Amino acid sequence: PGVRALHVFAPANPSPQVATFHFTALSPVAAVETRIRLNESQTVIAVAVLDDGAVLVAEREVRVTVSGCLADAGTYASDNLFRARVRVPERVAAGESGEVLTMIGHPMETGLRPGPDGVPLPRRLIERFEASLDGEPAFAADLYRSVSADPYIKFRIAPRASGTLAFSWREDTGHVTTAEAEIAVG
Repeated sequence: PGVRALHVFAPANPSPQVATFHFTALSPVAAVETRIRLNESQTVIAVAVLDDGAVLVAEREVRVTVSGCLADAGTYASDNLFRARVRVPERVAAGESGEVLTMIGHPMETGLRPGPDGVPLPRRLIERFEASLDGEPAFAADLYRSVSADPYIKFRIAPRASGTLAFSWREDTGHVTTAEAEIAVG
């Protein structure tokens, strides 16, 4: 059986849930990369839910030299905020998968960092990322406070036919940013 979902946790963070990645028939290779914030050195836990309902758990000790949970993501100029970038393979061989890279300019403000007046800055997160191929769901991610600024997601797609990949990023304010890219099979 394949992997239906992958849940990532950082138990020593103020908000332990990092992300949940959802795989489909178009993303049969359960491989994903992203950047996360860790409050301190800790064991990061991954829980994979298989298509048949079975659950697999893995963990890895990660050493941290500077806490990322309260780090300032910098000032976001309007020309960087919500700027989406995608890179897809021009062509994927039939029956093979290709690597898709996505990133969006966003501060991912956790709501934990104090502002100049000492009051925590308001939370502002990209909470959902989705990719589809000609309307068919291909991959999705639920993102939480521990995902780093400028969320980067790399995953694999195995299209059955050439088409248009559509991407969307939804912020917790309701703002949605979209992008598209063509992919060819052959």
